Amino acid sequence: ASCSLLGRCCHERLEEHMEKELQELCGFLDSEREDLRIAAALATADYSGTAEGTSILARCGDALLRPLINLLRTEDEGASHAAAALVNISQQPASRSQLIALGAVQFTIKAICKSTSLPSAVGRCCMLLANLTQFEDARDQLLVSPLLPNLLDRYSNLHTERHFAHMPLVLTHLLATSGGRRCVLEHPSAVPALMKQFTAAANTGCSSDSDQNVGDDRRSIAFALRNLCFEAATSAPSRTLLLERLALLVAPMVAPLSPPSTTFTDDEAASFPSELRTALGSAGTYAADDELRLALSEALLCLTTAADATAFIKELAIYPILREAQMQEENTHVLEVNEKLIKGLFWTGAAVTPSSNQDESQVEEVPD
Repeated sequence: ASCSLLGRCCHERLEEHMEKELQELCGFLDSEREDLRIAAALATADYSGTAEGTSILARCGDALLRPLINLLRTEDEGASHAAAALVNISQQPASRSQLIALGAVQFTIKAICKSTSLPSAVGRCCMLLANLTQFEDARDQLLVSPLLPNLLDRYSNLHTERHFAHMPLVLTHLLATSGGRRCVLEHPSAVPALMKQFTAAANTGCSSDSDQNVGDDRRSIAFALRNLCFEAATSAPSRTLLLERLALLVAPMVAPLSPPSTTFTDDEAASFPSELRTALGSAGTYAADDELRLALSEALLCLTTAADATAFIKELAIYPILREAQMQEENTHVLEVNEKLIKGLFWTGAAVTPSSNQDESQVEEVPD
């Protein structure tokens, strides 16, 4: 018992020491000297790298969060370190709410859109925005931001850069709203960029170092596509805009459902249109991840609520792909959605809706 008491006392003294250090750091975060700002931001980022440090940082409140947010405006390493600290701090819901109230969403968007921002700062700001927009208040702020078109422009132009890898998670959250789907569908390049990023992730070389990142990238894009396809609903205001994108969307979403061991008859293979044959022939197309297959199947199922989309999908002659996918599928959730998809497309011609307890407001949380 005495050892336990001693340990607790030491822990409390250590926390007190860390809190004192952090209070001193707060004064340097807004120093006029660049070197002091950068050093203080780096030290704060280091503190945020542990659960204990993040907990203590969260207790500092506005005194710490305000100068960290302000640092996002700079064009030096201080912005990158500040964003790293904020990403970790924003893992805590209470701190996330504070950041949103302090205007972190707008500061983050500005940092991403600014051409002079360091790539490392842009990448971490994308992560921060993905964390913040898990909350409805932040999504609302993003939706009404005058910089949203600029953000979509920036993503469309630079989606191939690694520091934009977390933007599909931001889009997933944005596309959870009808207004967000309208903004993305009205933008001339956002959906094409999303599909190019999805295809590029499938074609990325599968080294042991890249497998996890590639899987995460494809999964987050699939979640975004699923939310986008909710706009196929009969009453959706931007339904026409979505249906105009079918040629871009459908084949790349169908191809990953085809198991790699599948062989088609000559007649079946000949019936596939060129865009589907191209998608099927891409290296690494098959979605081995259960969540990825589920999201893509749900996206296609959403599209069947529109007669025009159902007719378009049928013209792709995808029944052999869905048949083989269903025969080899082991995940019960994917099996359920695929069965409804096949029935809706080829058995009754009737539209069906997703049944996996997912709706347009239920989006994937940002991984820790």
